[in-house]
Amino acid sequence: MNPSFILTWIMGILLATQVGTSWWLGLKMICVAGMSVFHMYCAKIRRDFEIGNNKKDERYFRMINEIPTVLFLIIVFLAVFKPYN
Repeated sequence: MNPSFILTWIMGILLATQVGTSWWLGLKMICVAGMSVFHMYCAKIRRDFEIGNNKKDERYFRMINEIPTVLFLIIVFLAVFKPYN
């Protein structure tokens, strides 16, 4: 996942330089930043599982599983229905 993580950021920065500043791009970048933070948090959770240090229950993981879904929907919505200025 790290190569796609890096490629997403590179393409996003290139897009920002081509499009300029707009509210939809700013919101999209905030969502991608949130997805990046979530990606790093999941790596920490994986390490906790590997060393047997998991203190979270099943319900917690079911709840946080919805975070990337919501962020992906917002990101795709902003990409597809971007307003033209």
